Amino acid sequence: TQVDQLYRKYQTENLRLFANYDLLYNKRYHAAAAIFERYLKIKRGDVSTELTLASCYAEIERYDEAEALLAKVLARPKADENAASEYGLSMLSNIQARIYMGRGQYDRAQESFKKALEQYPDDPYYTLAFLYCAARREVAGDIAGDFEAAYKMVSARLEETEAQMGYHIDALRAFVLMKRQHVSAARATVVKWKDSAEARRYVPVFWRSFPDGAEIIKNWNLLMGQQALASVSM
Repeated sequence: TQVDQLYRKYQTENLRLFANYDLLYNKRYHAAAAIFERYLKIKRGDVSTELTLASCYAEIERYDEAEALLAKVLARPKADENAASEYGLSMLSNIQARIYMGRGQYDRAQESFKKALEQYPDDPYYTLAFLYCAARREVAGDIAGDFEAAYKMVSARLEETEAQMGYHIDALRAFVLMKRQHVSAARATVVKWKDSAEARRYVPVFWRSFPDGAEIIKNWNLLMGQQALASVSM
């Protein structure tokens, strides 16, 4: 009812822009989804809005609805005016990979991010998402070496991987090491960043957006805390 009232009061395009630049920016995904759903009843087949709505659905764990929208977009012939562009297909693939992560299908998610890296080898998000899936798979399967193998594959093609995102990679390494009961090694991996304000700030911010990423943050904060460091060393 509130959405209908908004559409009676304001111009359709202004509401779409409001949802894109205000609601999404403030992570109000339920509200944004309601705006986009109503918008698509007026502007049917608007592919950019369909993909943005699918992204909202993924954020609020409405995975079946997200995949239904992705399938609808993919089913269109390339000549269709509402077919996804090359950028749209990249966005679609990213949403699908996030759905896999949300469902705990890290093998499928990792394969999606691997394909994305083949196209965009310098992309930091795809790099870290690929490594995150590898870390999750190693922890879930208790198979040592999956994460490091994935890192070697990435670092071989991106010379500045460590310099650009070293603390994020070390947060993942420490997570895997702690799960395997290698506390001293985990602590040594993380403690070298204790004087880095950037590392302390961005690790908790970045991993919050990943499914179950709070566990990475909790592990990082535990190892970075001086009191916690003293307790785990005893």
